Amino acid sequence: MPEVDYVIGNSYDKIPKSRAKVDRSGAYLKQHDWTLYVDVLGDPDIVKKVEFHSGTETEVETFFERRQLKPLPPIAMMPNVNFGVELELSTSPNVTVSDIVRSIRSGASVSIKDMTSDYGGARSRNDIWKIMSDASLSCSVSNPGCNKFELVSPILTGGDGLGVVDHVMRTLKDLGADVSINQSMGFHCHIDASSLTLADKLTGIERVANDVLVKGAEIGTNV
Repeated sequence: MPEVDYVIGNSYDKIPKSRAKVDRSGAYLKQHDWTLYVDVLGDPDIVKKVEFHSGTETEVETFFERRQLKPLPPIAMMPNVNFGVELELSTSPNVTVSDIVRSIRSGASVSIKDMTSDYGGARSRNDIWKIMSDASLSCSVSNPGCNKFELVSPILTGGDGLGVVDHVMRTLKDLGADVSINQSMGFHCHIDASSLTLADKLTGIERVANDVLVKGAEIGTNV
């Protein structure tokens, strides 16, 4: 059994009555936002369940991670908006970054380069697809010898850009189980807002705050 480094803590916030929701019984306001958490340092996949013993064998609280993420409703893509995507991925040990580069180059017909050994140079290129190193990524317990990397797009535009992303994603999908993700990995989308009006920007910020930050925080407290 591997050693596990972890941090146990809790957070608390008193919610004003004007913002508090009613509990399931309908009799009380939920004014006490208290979260008990266990942060695993390293690979989060190594822990599947946490139990807190309150003193006796019958007083055991069991916590499972539960993140029931729901997709955001789609919105129309503005035709001239520039954007870029970053995909944090891993492959099985027998599939190298060079294999990924060759597959995407031939399957999606895009310019792509392995720049895992040139981080500074990769940061300065926004005209090609590139594969970069990312020290924040870790392999899962089930795939300890994985190859981990970040797939970064060039600057893309509108629906045509989304079509290119679709071709690249389909190429990765064709590789099947050889490409995977774990809890240390994520997806980022950068959108050029320079052409948007102030009203459009405020609407976008409000939507992100509500759909991603607020709802994401609510999901994150379900432990």
